[in-house]
Amino acid sequence: MKADGTLDRASDVAILERTQSVDKVTQRSAHAHSVNWDPSQRMVVVCDKGCDRVYTYRVANGSHRLADGKVLKTEPGIAPRHSSFHPRLPYVFVVNERQSSLSCYRYDANTADISLVQTIPTIPPAYAMNNSPADVHVHPNGRFVYSSNRGHNSIAIFRIDEASGRMTLVDIVPTQGSTPRGFNFEPRGRFLFAANQGTGSIVTFAVDGENGKLAPTGAKVDVPRPVCVQFAAL
Repeated sequence: MKADGTLDRASDVAILERTQSVDKVTQRSAHAHSVNWDPSQRMVVVCDKGCDRVYTYRVANGSHRLADGKVLKTEPGIAPRHSSFHPRLPYVFVVNERQSSLSCYRYDANTADISLVQTIPTIPPAYAMNNSPADVHVHPNGRFVYSSNRGHNSIAIFRIDEASGRMTLVDIVPTQGSTPRGFNFEPRGRFLFAANQGTGSIVTFAVDGENGKLAPTGAKVDVPRPVCVQFAAL
């Protein structure tokens, strides 16, 4: 970024592997769907849902270039979409769009190494209709991770075992609308805001920080096709 706040030219560009995966329509080539920094700002994680890859890049202190790029090939056809880092521990959680699942990975920000800990379903076993998970966020207290389900129209809640990173299902809560593409917590984690793209609404839930469960507050606002929820500190 320039001194006046405008964007400068790109300081580096990483080219992802261009190949095909299971779905010949949606996975014909690389599709870098999300990029996130780890909390230490030393590593970047890229979810490529087109080729079923999770890329990691180490970024040296003060550098504007990516270094030591590594790639983890996920299970074919699962389409890793979005990621969310644990606020204190070396875990990153990735939601898989075509498998209706959530994966936990252990990572090393110094080396950019990453390894799978667990993958767990985000929908009930008996649900047989189409579903496509969209978003994932770790609660600010680090005890729970949440994922949205488009199709089942719900938020899945998992408790995180901090010693191992493994997840246990807590609850799956309807979002009171359709196609919850995005959601987020306000900075203190007291409330979750679910953006129902299909029905054009953002619905507010109170979050119990002790057990992770959600309770609708009754607050709802109509928004045309909301897809992402972000908070700004003013």
